[in-house]
Amino acid sequence: MLCSLFFYVCTLAQVKLNDVFSLSSYGRLGLSTSIYDVKFGTRLNLKGQGSIGGRHEESDYIELAPTVNFNSLLKLAPQTPQVKLVLRWAFFSGNSSFIASKTGTTMAEAYIEVDSLFKGKGRNVSLWLGQRFYRHFAVHIADYFFFNNYTSQGAGLIYHKTKIAVLTDVPFSSQGNPYGTSLEPFYQRIMLNFQQQIRFNESHSLHILGEAQFHALSSNDTLLAKIDTGDYGLVAGVLHEYTGAGGDKNYLSVRYALGIANGPGDDNWSSRTFVTYGNPNVNGRFKGAYGLNIVESYLFNRSNKWNLEGYIIYRYAQGADNPILIPGYPRSNKKQDLTVGVRQTTFITNRFHLLSEAHYQIRDYYSNVGEIGNCDFLGQASMTKFSIIPTIVLTGQRNQFARPHLRLVYSIALYNDVAKEYRLSDFLTDNKSQDIGQYLGLKTEWWF
Repeated sequence: MLCSLFFYVCTLAQVKLNDVFSLSSYGRLGLSTSIYDVKFGTRLNLKGQGSIGGRHEESDYIELAPTVNFNSLLKLAPQTPQVKLVLRWAFFSGNSSFIASKTGTTMAEAYIEVDSLFKGKGRNVSLWLGQRFYRHFAVHIADYFFFNNYTSQGAGLIYHKTKIAVLTDVPFSSQGNPYGTSLEPFYQRIMLNFQQQIRFNESHSLHILGEAQFHALSSNDTLLAKIDTGDYGLVAGVLHEYTGAGGDKNYLSVRYALGIANGPGDDNWSSRTFVTYGNPNVNGRFKGAYGLNIVESYLFNRSNKWNLEGYIIYRYAQGADNPILIPGYPRSNKKQDLTVGVRQTTFITNRFHLLSEAHYQIRDYYSNVGEIGNCDFLGQASMTKFSIIPTIVLTGQRNQFARPHLRLVYSIALYNDVAKEYRLSDFLTDNKSQDIGQYLGLKTEWWF
């Protein structure tokens, strides 16, 4: 219906449709099985890790993102600031691997962006306001946006290589929503975010991140102790970016946080600092809480025969000193995990590529029972996974980012005794009699 309206408005304005309206999309669909008992395929990664550890077993998901250029629509003068409206709908499976099963929908993005406010004066200031994917750096093969993922609602200003934003945490309520915060129904906050890029030369640049979070609202009654006073969090981070010959890339980032900004919590998706981890103290505060995130990501991309991608992700978080447990939200007060992954793409022909991946995960596991938040340490759970993915690339490009793909996916995961005993993966939960995970799928993926 919305697309039909855009077409109609563009016709009235007597302008070219492609000058006014554009559409981008991302999607993955397919058939899958866990092989055992002919069950639908389920994710093999350890719980709470989401796509960290490999993403080929993820459920169906589609995004549609129309953009409207108001300058062309309204035939504004060339010196007028550029104004566009960006919308994005996300569609996802409600209760299984398949998109048609109780399909969930969310408005993932809806914002106005104004560019070239001082065009012709040697300066360029951009403004945006609304709900958006406010993020940049990503480990592609793990679908993990690290360092500066602040996807939420707010407003921002961009001037050259400086970004400033005011944001607020907006929990998404639809069941199964991959963008939901899932852990913090009792904390609302305002975030002040600053990012600065310092470019040394064509190959090297440094990115600096600073953030402050403030909570000043009383909570609801989900806590043992009502929050009557505010709380805060602070974040500092630095990232080195290297761009080499042939499109080689390397990122090394370190981020340290205090207080309510010690995320990510186990929201199965992101590195967002505002998804606070752990438990508060009896006053409802996160005094003493902190978190550390370190990411190394690289891409070797010099050959038309093959390329290589890899990453290392380390995450540590500690909740408040002297914590309490929150009724209805059982979780431990400390987390530590390490994941290493690599993907090789071999360009056998222009249209036939062979993807192979290996991932290793290890994470501390604590019990979620007891009267205080410092729960018992039960051991380290680990998963080792191998995947082989014969792929047809319909565009015939020898590039790992060429889409659309048609893939045959086979993955096998080996778990240690701790992971098996406590069923610490979706596969182990759904296949209780098995201890070696398998996944077989016929998948497609596109983006444009």
